[in-house]
Amino acid sequence: MLLLVFLLMLGVASAGLTFYRPSRAAELADDHTADVFADVKAALIGYAARQGVFQCANQTDATACQAELNASSKLGELPCPDTNNDGIAEAACATERLGRVPWKTLGIPEPRDNAGEILWYAVSLRFLNNASNPIVRAGNYVTSGALNSSTPGDVIVRGPDGAPATSSAIAVIFSPGAALGGQDRNPNVSAACTPAQPNLARNLCPANYLESFGTTNNTVPSGPFIAGTAGAGFNDRLAYVSAAELMPILEMRLGKEMQALLLNYKYNSMCQCYPWADSWSYSGGIADVGVNRGRLPSTAEPDDWGTGTIPKFPGWLKDNDWHNQVYYSA
Repeated sequence: MLLLVFLLMLGVASAGLTFYRPSRAAELADDHTADVFADVKAALIGYAARQGVFQCANQTDATACQAELNASSKLGELPCPDTNNDGIAEAACATERLGRVPWKTLGIPEPRDNAGEILWYAVSLRFLNNASNPIVRAGNYVTSGALNSSTPGDVIVRGPDGAPATSSAIAVIFSPGAALGGQDRNPNVSAACTPAQPNLARNLCPANYLESFGTTNNTVPSGPFIAGTAGAGFNDRLAYVSAAELMPILEMRLGKEMQALLLNYKYNSMCQCYPWADSWSYSGGIADVGVNRGRLPSTAEPDDWGTGTIPKFPGWLKDNDWHNQVYYSA
């Protein structure tokens, strides 16, 4: 009888393990997608932190140096999405800010979810390049297009109840999951794609990958987006990049680059000294003689940037108001 009871208990345990496996498989799939989300977020933040030329490759060629600085990307800018499924970010995307993760541009393997689909991606206009979000001036003042550590994201992400989880996301990453309902992902068939593509391959249309939940539609390029409850008509999963994740990394890069610029100023200036600081907040970055604490000067004294062998101060830094984000003391 004891042997019979033991065998019965073993059978029940085996049945329990068999029943448990599908759930565990789902958990593992969720873990995989979460890992891919983390990889893409890290790649986007790394990409943003690598942007911006602070010192020319060849300081002795003034013309080439100025051209290199003028063509510089913005520190903190993110790539446009990939809208043609070649893995490469589009050159500009002022209106088409939703597409696949540009994994080749980021230098990472294809980021696929547990359904084998490449992750999708949407980005705030404020964090895009000059081709999509150009610097606009009124007189001597920049009125729009500036990107610095005070720039907020503006993408809304909602929770399942429709309430905003955040209204200041910088970028949103989507796991589209398996095709649902009438979604057609055939690359060899073209048809109309809502909202503005009259004839588009089925595998390029966001509506064949992302769904609506309640009144929020994840295919709208500028958002808002929603992390709804999974069901028969919705299986999108979302993650987003926040300012708290991105800005400390940008500030560390900026600090190191400013340190290098200031040291080069000291070593190459006639006085063998550091420049005076700018004592006025948002005054245009002009150094005030005799002041050793204040904002970083974009116009230096006693010698200006670019004098002799002193490196030039990158104009894009001033255009994006980074000099006013830095407090300087010497």
